[in-house]
Amino acid sequence: MVRRSSVDAITATRVSGSDKKADRRRIRDWFASRKTPESAATGVAGPIYIDKDHSAERGIAVGVFNEGHLVSAPVQFLPVVDPDQVPGWDQLSSSGMVIDAGDQQYVKTPVVYAGIELNSLDNIDVRANTFAADFFLWFRYQDQLNFDPHEVEFPTVVSGATLGKEVGHHTRAGFRTITYHVKGVFRSDYEFSRFPFDQQTLRIPIQIHNSNSYT
Repeated sequence: MVRRSSVDAITATRVSGSDKKADRRRIRDWFASRKTPESAATGVAGPIYIDKDHSAERGIAVGVFNEGHLVSAPVQFLPVVDPDQVPGWDQLSSSGMVIDAGDQQYVKTPVVYAGIELNSLDNIDVRANTFAADFFLWFRYQDQLNFDPHEVEFPTVVSGATLGKEVGHHTRAGFRTITYHVKGVFRSDYEFSRFPFDQQTLRIPIQIHNSNSYT
């Protein structure tokens, strides 16, 4: 189990450390009681729960080596608990994106790699909870993937942050990489509980319009 789930188990069972054998049993029983997606433990790689065969139900994480670095494979496999809860299930099935593994089904989910090369951060306004950023945003994906970068949205944008025209484009080994120059003002929740020793993390999340975890 991942460390975050173990912390949740320790917190929930209120183990004291005075009786290690009993503590281990309580933690084990807590994990065993996570039997449904609704009661799943929170893991770094997603929710974790135990099925009737005492196996941890979770997605199949697949990695590949690229230029000496281990990265996510261009296709991942997400488990399906209830097909009725998956948007566009019929289309996914008819297009061959669903794998039937007996009593478990998986959706083959394409991966779009993305990254930000930061140019500048300025106009940090703690009163308005905003900051300005200038950066290059790049995407890397398989050539056959029907991906439209202009479907990308910045959920915390206040102004600006449109992709416009691409400033870089190249293909290699079946993958396409495109780059855009982006400028914008973004919202941020500044936290000063440890002032003047606080540290702020400025995030620029991105999402795809009309998409979901399976597509």
